[in-house]
Amino acid sequence: EEVEEGVREFIEDLAEASPLELEALIHSTGFYRNKARSLLGMAQALVDDHRGEVPHTMRELVALPGVGRKTAN
Repeated sequence: EEVEEGVREFIEDLAEASPLELEALIHSTGFYRNKARSLLGMAQALVDDHRGEVPHTMRELVALPGVGRKTAN
């Protein structure tokens, strides 16, 4: 439960991050603007649609912004 709460808090913090702040953190990964947009959208969807919890089904996972079958698997 402690780990789940920590993940939930991280997701909530991520959902509230500014795009510029996130881009600076992931700049070295390449395609950082697209990745930042996907991460923010995914985090916001988790907070808004899943109470900050990561869903367990493939269908729910691939419905998240930036998450495809390869990532969801």
